[in-house]
Amino acid sequence: MTFTLRAFTSRWYFPALATLILAVSAGLLIYQIRMGEQIAAPNAADRAAAAKLPELPLPGADGLVAGNGIVEPRGHELRVAPRSSGVIRRLLVAEGATVRVGQVLAELDATIEEAAVQAAAAEVASAQRELEKTLAGERPELIEASQRDAEAARVRADQSVGALQRLGVLAQQKLVTTDEFERSRHQAAQDCATHRAAVARLTALTNGPRAEDIGIATARRETARVRLAEKQAQAAARRITAPAEGRVLQIKYRPGEYIMPGTGDPLLLLGDLSRLHVRADIDERDIARVQPGMPAFVTAAAFGDQRFPGRVLEIGQRIGRKNIRTDDPKERIDTKILEVVVELDAGVPLKPGQRVTAFVGQPTSGGAQ
Repeated sequence: MTFTLRAFTSRWYFPALATLILAVSAGLLIYQIRMGEQIAAPNAADRAAAAKLPELPLPGADGLVAGNGIVEPRGHELRVAPRSSGVIRRLLVAEGATVRVGQVLAELDATIEEAAVQAAAAEVASAQRELEKTLAGERPELIEASQRDAEAARVRADQSVGALQRLGVLAQQKLVTTDEFERSRHQAAQDCATHRAAVARLTALTNGPRAEDIGIATARRETARVRLAEKQAQAAARRITAPAEGRVLQIKYRPGEYIMPGTGDPLLLLGDLSRLHVRADIDERDIARVQPGMPAFVTAAAFGDQRFPGRVLEIGQRIGRKNIRTDDPKERIDTKILEVVVELDAGVPLKPGQRVTAFVGQPTSGGAQ
């Protein structure tokens, strides 16, 4: 009996169990497939809503060429940044504000630069006064004092010369010694030299400043002015101004934050929104069908089937890689494209940076909505 049960188990039990499991699995799989078909199938309401939506032309249909694009301001976005690093002291505009050329948008901390400007301005004032002093010559009081010194020196020289003449007569009569006569002669020569020096000083004072002195004083003043202009330019660089007219699209920094040009984000983005452009990637296989001035329109997911008309403004000069990618996992990323710029009509509600689909050409049916 034992032998018979074991033989039955080994021959029939396990094959039967495996067949049962396979049958149950197949049944579950068929059930899931049928349920999935029922869930995925659109209901009557979905079919009715879909029937009301007009179909957009596909790339290549109705003579249209299509490509993904991105909205940008007229003439590109301007990335405005300071010329030097620093802490932002003040922001003078807000996002959405319209600015003019040269308008101050923000200020960096300029404590050091402002102090340097004040020091340079003081140097200019000092050099200017020195030049004015040189040009004015000596004060009248000094000239008068020099005149009196020269007169006194003349009197002393006349007295010394007269005394020498008298001693010369006495020396011929052997009434004075040779030593006395020599002392008188030396004194007269010294007094005459002093008189000539006093006259020369008086002449220098009355003739005014020399051309060389004026040149030196003028050069010092101009050097101080150049240094002041340099410090003022450095201080002005702490103010960020608008390079063009436009609207502030986005501000990346706030007061108190440190900004370093050339690294990371700019201070703000500026753009001309009077007309929006779309920069689209057109497949290289379709570029022969695109010409400047051709009609075009774009669509955006946010606006459904609404079309925003425009025209082809520019066509790129070089084939390159895709610039714009969608979220479609099946999208080809190795396609070669040519950039085409479409200028949209005024007043469209699109925003810079928004992704759109651009269609170029004149459709054979339908039109801009």
